[in-house]
Amino acid sequence: MNSVIMPKKLRKIVYKIYQHPNNVYSIVLKNEETIWCDNQIELYDSLNHLAAKSIYGINIDEMTK
Repeated sequence: MNSVIMPKKLRKIVYKIYQHPNNVYSIVLKNEETIWCDNQIELYDSLNHLAAKSIYGINIDEMTK
């Protein structure tokens, strides 16, 4: 995985994204929290949730209930 395009506000909270063997990814936030993703779809889904929270203040999980 070469790069991920992220909005500026999301880049302010994401420190690094690592790719591990077997297409496992970890998103390390600047507050030292780590989000683990089992594939690229989960990675982009997690980034989408983080962007909604940081940019718009929306919790997507609550909207889908």
